[in-house]
Amino acid sequence: MRVYLDSNILLSTIVGRASERRSSQSIIERLSTHYDVVIPQIVIAEVFSKILSDNNIFLKLRDISNAILNIIYPSTCIPNASKEVYKLALEIIENDDRIDICDATIVAQAILDSEADILLTFDRKILRSDYINYTLIPKYDNRLEIKEQLR
Repeated sequence: MRVYLDSNILLSTIVGRASERRSSQSIIERLSTHYDVVIPQIVIAEVFSKILSDNNIFLKLRDISNAILNIIYPSTCIPNASKEVYKLALEIIENDDRIDICDATIVAQAILDSEADILLTFDRKILRSDYINYTLIPKYDNRLEIKEQLR
């Protein structure tokens, strides 16, 4: 299975509620052995941007680096977004004003990846977006599942 990660899955390993921290650590442990993982470049940028704007920068950089290294292995992919991804991201934000451009780009990249099976996120705006879940995903043959746990 090919699994995309949203930035909040990685960030939750070092900041956030205890339940999300446990979930993200469990997800990362499972990803490292059983899945083809995709971490879009925009996710890496978003993670480091949030860490650099916070206190305890060095501890958090160390911890997030460890989290990323725990899931990076030969089949991990860190792709850049294409023109088509940005077009779809703009369509998403035009149709759901709760979704920001970074999240829309991550969703669009996963939707347009014909080999993607899952997008993991804790983001309620993405998980509950009618436009993404009831318009876009059916338009792309219902092959992508957006959820917050691996099951």
